[in-house]
Parts: sequence; C-alpha cells; structure tokens
Amino acid sequence: MSAAPHRAPAIGDVLYLSDTITFTRLSSKSVMRWCVVVAVTGYQVRVVGRSASRRRGVFTPAGMLAEFDKDGCFWPASARISLGDAMRARYIGKLPEPYLGGVLAQVRRRRRKT
Repeated sequence: MSAAPHRAPAIGDVLYLSDTITFTRLSSKSVMRWCVVVAVTGYQVRVVGRSASRRRGVFTPAGMLAEFDKDGCFWPASARISLGDAMRARYIGKLPEPYLGGVLAQVRRRRRKT
C-alpha cells in the first residue's frame, strides 16, 4: 500500500513502527512491528503493538491484512508517539472489525485499572 498516510492518523490505522519510536514501551526488543492507532490527542498518538510470539491480547490471524504473515496478538499495552512519527510511518490500512473493537475494549479495560 502507501508509504505513509497523507492525512493525520485515525483510530484503527495500522502503522509499521520501530520499538525505538515507542521508546521500547511495547517491547525490550529493537524491532519493527505493526501497531494500531487507538487514540489521537493533539500532537500525540497512542498505539498498541502486535506480536507473533505473544499469546495474550487480541488475536489476529495471518493474512487478515496482507502484511500479517504470521498469526499474532495485539497485546494489552500501549505507547504514546508523536503525531509526526505516526504520519511518517508506513500505513497499510484499517484494522477490520471485530479485531479493532477487541483492541479498543482491551485498552479501555486496562486504563480503568490504572
């Protein structure tokens, strides 16, 4: 798809981000990973990362989006990144339902606990 969105990111957008951009809040690894946008507030964007090695979180099957080459999960941890970083990231489309609804519900549950 396109290299980067030509508009501000929106909830549900799937972006390809480095763990260095998320300040390793999503993982102690330094890798690129698919992330879904769960909130946009001013110049900050909150994302949730996807992992093929974790089994906790919202399951997303391989092939659901063309770039998802393995089964994976969007886990219940999020990170804030700058709007600029989000706009420069590779964009592959929207996370479809029911997966997006599951990720958003997971984020809401986690926020209530803190």
